[in-house]
Amino acid sequence: MSSSEEFDSIDLYKIIVVGSYATGKTSLIRRYCLGSFTPNYKITIGVDFSNKQIEKDNYKAEFRIFDIAGHERFSNLTRTFYKGASAGIVVCDFVRPATLQEAAKWKNDIDNKVFLPNKKPIPVLLAINKCDLEESTTISDEVAKEFVQKNGFFDYKFTSAKENIGIDKAFFSLLDKLIEIRENVKEIRKISKGAFKLSGDESDELEKEKSTKKKNHQGGCC
Repeated sequence: MSSSEEFDSIDLYKIIVVGSYATGKTSLIRRYCLGSFTPNYKITIGVDFSNKQIEKDNYKAEFRIFDIAGHERFSNLTRTFYKGASAGIVVCDFVRPATLQEAAKWKNDIDNKVFLPNKKPIPVLLAINKCDLEESTTISDEVAKEFVQKNGFFDYKFTSAKENIGIDKAFFSLLDKLIEIRENVKEIRKISKGAFKLSGDESDELEKEKSTKKKNHQGGCC
């Protein structure tokens, strides 16, 4: 579903997507939101966002997916980019196991900067991208399972933006988790269709993010 008019009333959740350079964050988002893939690599500058509507068991929601550049973990702006997020995805590279260590740092950064209304960390999923590649060194399922348990990810999925593997499953896993939280936390960050206001001054921060996105928009796949 792509048209916002398809749902009369939906909840909108801000999803942040982070990870090291060239892990395929932007390609993953593009595949999910637009159903397309481009092999051309361009570095994401600052932050960009896309929308995608999703439905399960008659529950309707829209994800506003924020693509945050890989170098931004070293920037003071991450707190602004993260603010108001309901969930996150950290992307690592299937054929670069070293990116798992960077994924742990991203997870820690999120855990220390953004929280649900009940003061708990937002749920974060690990996407092990480029799983279509065949290399001698890869991330095994056993290693992935141990890693997510150790670092507090609620789930992980092997994905491929190129071959469209596992991406829908990853976002449905996020939706399932948000529904679970929604049932237990009455004031979870959500807004109605067509609105930007979240709560307090978060709307101002979101407008700043929109402005940053327009200013820095350079396209890109990762």
